[in-house]
Amino acid sequence: MPVIVTPDKYDVWLDPDVKDFETIRDILKPYDANLMRRYPVSRKLNNSKIDDAESALPVILDTPAQANLF
Repeated sequence: MPVIVTPDKYDVWLDPDVKDFETIRDILKPYDANLMRRYPVSRKLNNSKIDDAESALPVILDTPAQANLF
């Protein structure tokens, strides 16, 4: 599971002098799923040759509405 570090913990996480596991233990707890958000992004985000912040912006999916079956 990837670690999601909140901005208030960046200093501890990135400090090379922190060697004590107890100091960073609270950073390694699962992130609250209720605080996460999800949205569709452009397929360009998967292309390592494209270094553009716009690739991570939400996009509107072009999916057709389902037709009536009956």
